[in-house]
Amino acid sequence: MNPDHPPEPAGLVPIGKDPSPEPPLESLEWEDPSQYLVRRGLALAELLEQPQEDSQPDLSPSVAAFVPWQCFHTWSEHTKQVQAIALSGNRQWLASGSYDRTVQLWQVQTGRHHLTLTAHTDYVTTVAFSPDSQLLVTGSWDRTLKLWRPESGELLDTLPVYSNRVIAVAVSPQGQILACGLVGGQY
Repeated sequence: MNPDHPPEPAGLVPIGKDPSPEPPLESLEWEDPSQYLVRRGLALAELLEQPQEDSQPDLSPSVAAFVPWQCFHTWSEHTKQVQAIALSGNRQWLASGSYDRTVQLWQVQTGRHHLTLTAHTDYVTTVAFSPDSQLLVTGSWDRTLKLWRPESGELLDTLPVYSNRVIAVAVSPQGQILACGLVGGQY
């Protein structure tokens, strides 16, 4: 026992340490700090919800790692590593992008698979919703951004990115501007 590192409380696992035999944790992303935490790993995406209690827990950085979360949906439609996930602003959709070159869409409340989007020709590395949740933007190593309508899966547009592979995308708060990050630190 190391006196510099006290033992972890029983039943609580710090973020980043995964005690289960599941695939390794790739990332955690806050979607609404008081409600949802999205986890992605190899071929899965999970939406975690903080149990409701009478009092709000302390979410300061030193305590946040020990807040208990429970999984209420696990999605596993992808055949390869999940690289990107996003929860729509209206909390209706969860989108994930994968090395299997697909984007999967799920209905959050029911947990049901909604659509598989298959227009990318290389790894899908990033997904983002517009603030009004009416647009899904996906980016890929195929050097394109694709704009989709989540409700129908309609591909609205393909925007070529000539300089390098796409690894990140963001939609401005007003929904008017797209920003993308590229391999090699370009944007």
